[in-house]
Formats: sequence, C-alpha cells, structure tokens
Amino acid sequence: MKPRHAAALALVSWYLVTPHTFPNSREPNLSMPLSQWSRIGPVPSKSDCEARLSASIRKNDDPAVREKFKREYLPALRAQIQREWPNQKVPDDYFDKQYFDDLDRYLKLSQCVAEDDPRLKGN
Repeated sequence: MKPRHAAALALVSWYLVTPHTFPNSREPNLSMPLSQWSRIGPVPSKSDCEARLSASIRKNDDPAVREKFKREYLPALRAQIQREWPNQKVPDDYFDKQYFDDLDRYLKLSQCVAEDDPRLKGN
C-alpha cells in the first residue's frame, strides 16, 4: 500500500449504526436501509467503534448500570416516548422487564460502518 493510500484510510471515520423498530412493535426493522439506522459517532477507527459496541453490551448487562438508568434517565425517556409517539402504548412494567433484553438484541444487531460506505448514503 502506498503511503498516500494509508493516509486516506486513516481519515475515514466510523459509525456504530443500530436498527430502528417497526411502528407499534419492539421488533427491529432489518429491512430498513443502513442509511436510515440510528448513528452513534463518529469514532476514529473500526477498532474504536467495535470497542464502543462491546462496552455498550457489557454495560447493558451490569445491574448497577441498569439501576442508574432507571433512576436517572427513565423519566426523561418515558416523557420523550410520550411526546414523540403519543399513540405508542408502552406497558408500565416494560422498563423493568423487557427494555434491557430488547436493547441487548438491538446492540447485537448493530454494525460498525465506515462513513464512506455507500450503504450510509441512501438514495
């Protein structure tokens, strides 16, 4: 590889992309193009992106992190869901029972994608 090619590769940022769900469902919408998935980043390298994904999966399994989420972020999340999707019915016990399992599933479906990947461009 020529030095100028290596330099060009070093300038590419990476995104962790996660799928959305179908409306009124918790099922991930894997038919949606990557350009419409949620993006987290940018991060400077694929290894940084993969490390962020691994850390997110580990944190999701940590009971202390779950309790902190319920205490500090859950009220705002409930309000956001109610504001943005007023017709979306979320069971009262969803965040105690199912939320973290769903999040784990979405994280495991997530991908690290280079910013110049044509799948992120859309139509």
